[in-house]
This record gives sequence, structure tokens and C-alpha cells, in this order.
Amino acid sequence: MACSSPEREAIDKALVTGEPLRNIAKLLSISPAGLLRHKNHVAQTIMRASEKREEQLDLFDEQSRSCEASLATSMACWLRFHSTREKAEETFTVCPFASEHLL
Repeated sequence: MACSSPEREAIDKALVTGEPLRNIAKLLSISPAGLLRHKNHVAQTIMRASEKREEQLDLFDEQSRSCEASLATSMACWLRFHSTREKAEETFTVCPFASEHLL
């Protein structure tokens, strides 16, 4: 009954804050047994949501590591390119004849 109650949000908040079942039952006219069933149901839902969140965080971490590896590879490539370019520029500076005929 608690799941379909119009006061479900208030019930869930009271359960999460640790309000005694008998107090919730008196305030919202739901039996303590119904609240206990709902509490168990909500606990399973929260646990499943927490597990799903952990799975998503694990996937995010894996993707982050993959991006970091790609970035490291790209940086290494960029550094090799610029090193090669600098060497080529030095060659043309040292050998004006080559630069006249190759450029």
C-alpha cells in the first residue's frame, strides 16, 4: 500500500531518516507491517540503484583511462612530429643550397 500511497514521498523520506515505523504509521495511517514491507522493498531498490551507479562509475573510469592513454599517445606523436620538424628546419638553415632547391 505504501508504494501506491499519495504520501509515498513523505513515507520514503521518513524511512530514510530512520523515523520509527510506529510513528510513521500513526502519522500516515499505514500499518507498521506495510511500512516494513515497503522499507524492505525500498532498500532493495536503493541497493540496485547503487549497484548500477557503481557500474556506471566503473565504466566512466575505464573510459577516462582510455582517454588518458589516447592523449598520451597523441602527445608523443606531436612531440615526435615537432622534433622531426625542428631537425628539418635546422638542416635547411645549415644547407642553404638544399633549401633553395627543395622549397
